[in-house]
Amino acid sequence: YFHDHRARGLRLGASHGIIENNRFERIKSTPISLGPHAIHSEGGWVRDITVRNNTITDSCFDERTFAPGSANGGAVVIQHFLHDNSVPYVQENRDIRILGNTIDTIGGAAVLVTSADGVEIRDNRISNTQMVNCDEVGKDIRLSTDAAISINHSTAVEIKDNTFGQSGTHCRGSVHSEEQQ
Repeated sequence: YFHDHRARGLRLGASHGIIENNRFERIKSTPISLGPHAIHSEGGWVRDITVRNNTITDSCFDERTFAPGSANGGAVVIQHFLHDNSVPYVQENRDIRILGNTIDTIGGAAVLVTSADGVEIRDNRISNTQMVNCDEVGKDIRLSTDAAISINHSTAVEIKDNTFGQSGTHCRGSVHSEEQQ
């Protein structure tokens, strides 16, 4: 049970793991963050991770989350970010499954995927995302977080059998995908 924390709930920069049956409530920043943290050189690419049957509510409302340079505008974030716009994003977060989670009342996206290959997003119950204006989130680093599930610079992302309830005030759709070709 992760609750009432001013930063992230769980930050994972290692491979081969399961995040299962947890409850995240009132986490000020991102409840679940996977992948490298480029600024502090923490962690690395993640592979073979399952995020399953977690409940995430009333989280991701930190004002820093909504900055133009932020890569963390969501409840479950597979992250990477590049401050040099001339460098292409690579798809090195791999084989990640986001399954059967309940995600409700989130400042940003329910799921934000960046620099990934082979991601399955299935059977999640999602409602009330983008409760805060996300137009500027990630803008400086070529990311978009305008939908409940937002995909950036990724390949082979399967989105299937998710249930979408009421949209948040600033949500522009269930899925926004800018997959690499």
